[in-house]
Amino acid sequence: MTAPTGRPTGRPSIFSDELAATLCERLANGELLTAIERDDGMPGYATVYRWLETNTAFREQYARAREIGWSRLSEEVLELSDDSRHDWITEDGERRIDHENVQRSRLMVDTRKWLLSKVLPKIYGDKLALTDANGGPLAIQVVRFDMPAAAAVPELRDVTPARQVIEHAAAHAPQAPDHAQPIEKSEDDKS
Repeated sequence: MTAPTGRPTGRPSIFSDELAATLCERLANGELLTAIERDDGMPGYATVYRWLETNTAFREQYARAREIGWSRLSEEVLELSDDSRHDWITEDGERRIDHENVQRSRLMVDTRKWLLSKVLPKIYGDKLALTDANGGPLAIQVVRFDMPAAAAVPELRDVTPARQVIEHAAAHAPQAPDHAQPIEKSEDDKS
């Protein structure tokens, strides 16, 4: 059924290269899919996701457009952070800071940073891996210190057992690599 204007009613559900290109161009320009779908002639959210499931070429085009759009969003973070035009208001001839606008700008920046860290974690996420000075994996060595009897070390006689271990380890740590015994896993620990 068509409307009196001659335009079809409803959302397009038939895939076309032209419609896909328009959609992806708008995504690359930073528009959100929820905003694009509100426009006449644009597919709905569910339709786009159906296309993503069934069309490999569109899926790749869409992913690239999204990546470009997210990069554009990262530039918005800088613009929002640097824009102080509306941070001040004048009331009764007195200039004062507009805390509401400053907080709104902060929320906009924080929301974009959070979103970018989730959708592109390799680029915008926090680095979680612990590495050595050369970027390689950390080497961890577990050592066992043989605890001397409290009677053999007079300064440890009046100290709690836990404190004895800590003080003994601290006193011998510089020598540990020479005198340490790496702990081997027992058969029970290997499973």
